[in-house]
Amino acid sequence: DLVIGTFGRSIWILDDFTPLRSAAPEKLAESNGMIFPIRNTHMYLTYSPFGGGARAHLGEQLFIGENPPAGTMITYYVKQAPQTKRQKRQAAEREAERAGQPIKYPTLDELRAEEEEQPAQIVFTITDASGNFVRQLTAPAAAGMRRVNWDMRSAPFAVPPAPAAGGAGGGRGGGGFFGGGAGPLVPPGKYKVSMSQVYDGATTHLAGPVEFTLAGEVLQPISPQERAAKEAFQKKAAKLQNAVTAALEIATLTETDLAAIKRALMAAPLADASLLKTTEDLQKHNNEILMALRGDNFARSREENVPPSIAQRIGRVTGGMGNNTTRPTKTQENDYKIAGDLFTPVQAKLHQLVDVDLVKLNKALDAAGYPHTPGRLPNWKDQ
Repeated sequence: DLVIGTFGRSIWILDDFTPLRSAAPEKLAESNGMIFPIRNTHMYLTYSPFGGGARAHLGEQLFIGENPPAGTMITYYVKQAPQTKRQKRQAAEREAERAGQPIKYPTLDELRAEEEEQPAQIVFTITDASGNFVRQLTAPAAAGMRRVNWDMRSAPFAVPPAPAAGGAGGGRGGGGFFGGGAGPLVPPGKYKVSMSQVYDGATTHLAGPVEFTLAGEVLQPISPQERAAKEAFQKKAAKLQNAVTAALEIATLTETDLAAIKRALMAAPLADASLLKTTEDLQKHNNEILMALRGDNFARSREENVPPSIAQRIGRVTGGMGNNTTRPTKTQENDYKIAGDLFTPVQAKLHQLVDVDLVKLNKALDAAGYPHTPGRLPNWKDQ
């Protein structure tokens, strides 16, 4: 690392400048891409002593510098990135202007093609010592030397959140069951990273694999057998949380759909009075499903003690193990079993409601000619 003091005014820090030692011009000229040697990383968990991120509630009264992100810093070089259609058009316009030539105005179809084009992406594939896939990181394709950080976590078990504007995916983004928008921490050991470019449906290998080492934790050693059991438990817990999250989302959408159906029935002459009764029954069943998944919000809002919901139980398990390097506790194992036992019948009820009962109701609404409601595909024919 290079630290420069500027006569008492500030401190300037460059983290790990060793890649510059191997950035010889002749090496860069003969390669389309390059991953520079990666220094070994010591695994650790970050700590926020003030609560929250950075200065937290202390504001600017506390002077702190920004630490490098926790994880493995990957420094790479891309010789040339593909130009997008918009970039090519703008370059041609600049060239025409310099030459004193008229500038061709793009057609609407050309502008639409620019808007819909997927720009090139740099993809980093991380594997373990045995060649098994661990994680994939992405960054916008751009020429020059750049960096991306791997937070020492495995691939996410759920859809990761959208990356922040201008940021590289897979770094230290927020959200996700385990924090960072990714899976749990990987075990210490040797890993490799390769770099490819994805553009216009084609994948081009650019560099790698380059090997590096993650140094293990020392506070509470864990045997290989215990580590394997921990990873297996994390995977099945994340799988259950994925299912619970999906069920909660579907039940919430169904709540909105049924409310719209009831409004449609009340706003038009009832061709079949039993449809209103069916809708109200389905609303009752869906409310029971929602209560089991997320808890009794009605009682909770009135300061009543309520038992943990399915989502709360499995959330405690995955949240507690996200930054944990040891085996699961007995409480976490019990919470997983209880959540799974409770979720099985709820999942069956939700399938019955959505796949059978609601489909049947929507068909009856179509046959009776009621106004459109969410979830009903049109079946128009000219008569």
